[in-house]
Amino acid sequence: MDKQERMIFFSDIDDTLVGSDKSMSPETKNALEEFIRRGNVFAVSTGRAAAAAVKLVKNLGFYGKCMISAYNGGQIIDTVNDKTIYRKGIPADVVEEVFESARRFGIHIQTYTDTHVAALEDNEYLRRYSKIQNIPVHVVSDIRSALTQDPCKILAVDYDDPDKVNHFEELVRARYAGCLDAFHSNPAYLEIVPAGVNKGFAIRFLSEYLNIPVSNTISAGDEHNDIQMIETAGIGC
Repeated sequence: MDKQERMIFFSDIDDTLVGSDKSMSPETKNALEEFIRRGNVFAVSTGRAAAAAVKLVKNLGFYGKCMISAYNGGQIIDTVNDKTIYRKGIPADVVEEVFESARRFGIHIQTYTDTHVAALEDNEYLRRYSKIQNIPVHVVSDIRSALTQDPCKILAVDYDDPDKVNHFEELVRARYAGCLDAFHSNPAYLEIVPAGVNKGFAIRFLSEYLNIPVSNTISAGDEHNDIQMIETAGIGC
């Protein structure tokens, strides 16, 4: 297939690609496999941690057949060649500052290693998140000591008071403008990422990497962190 004819389909995971039970319908799976068979590219685009995204994609049977944009575009994995092709982290000193800001504000905060969620406190929000995302946790006394590299994302969580998440978003945007971006993946989650990282960036990066025009991209998503992906794609819905 000519590069001008190839397409990339970017899909969010939760409530878009899979249902609440994290399973994919046979119809969706068959359609995606046919899309790939015809020479097109399927890309999972998610705010999830890379480890959680990889696990889910393997369970769905698409690892080795697709691209994964994890952490809202902070880490991009070519599963066909089993390698990370892009990664951008938040400097450890900034991570520490955000954690301290969250402590003073009174909101749960966490970040990520290659394999675990890392947090300073074991609480019901952390345990609930771990169960939903199917990723283990690591509770530490010093967040910097838990990090082997700059993390791609920080997440603020409050399942009970979405307004609290909104107010913390205002604080992060004001205090870290030009360094960090912040947006919701659902009312309970505030995604905090390096400035310029988002799902729209992932479309532009993978289009260049695969030599496929952005105009030949399609995207589907249903949350605030999908907006830039929908606006960037040739066809967004």
